[in-house]
Amino acid sequence: MSDISLIDFLICFSIAIARNTINHTIDSPIANFEQFKDRFEYATAKELGKYVQERFKIDFNEYEIQNITILLICKRSSRAYLLLMMIT
Repeated sequence: MSDISLIDFLICFSIAIARNTINHTIDSPIANFEQFKDRFEYATAKELGKYVQERFKIDFNEYEIQNITILLICKRSSRAYLLLMMIT
């Protein structure tokens, strides 16, 4: 993950925490999410959810975890995309 991707993810993650503190949660699933449940990013998102619960006493619902998973997948893939663009 590049520095810019990491910063972007941390901003999105901070917004998710802030949103949840005022009960503005994501209340709909991501379509076809089942295909992502065996990925490393999903396990990482669940761990981040545990951290948020312990640190901020906020429970991320499954849809928040799904959103964080997709953010992680996208941010991690940007580096591969940049490398591909440099090669071609």
